[in-house]
Amino acid sequence: KGATIKKHEILCHYAGEIITSTEAKMRDQQYAKSQVGSYLLDIDEKRQYCIDATHFRSVAAFINHSCAEPTCRLFKALGSHLDVNFPYLGLRAKEDICELTELTFNYGQKPLGYCSECQGVHCLCKHCKELLHRK
Repeated sequence: KGATIKKHEILCHYAGEIITSTEAKMRDQQYAKSQVGSYLLDIDEKRQYCIDATHFRSVAAFINHSCAEPTCRLFKALGSHLDVNFPYLGLRAKEDICELTELTFNYGQKPLGYCSECQGVHCLCKHCKELLHRK
């Protein structure tokens, strides 16, 4: 039997290559052309740096997006290097999560798509799930 994940429990670290936002834009275009999934995530509010988890990643890269009802929250932690520009990113439970509940978090941007609630292609909010089941 599975275990319940407790509220605020740390689940994992979002790992990848740290790159500039300029490099991230170029890579995102390359990934789109070659139909490679993109695992880019901004790490700072100024959007100067990004984590690219496309080729080197942790399990966090496989956690899906939900803007309306995420079960997890992305958080920043200062690393041993003490540089605020390069925080560690991690995921923690927003609430108690029962077994067989999908882990999701808000990627922080609105992907293009069909959901009128969130504009998300990969969103798992109730509205998107209802649309998927109707098709």
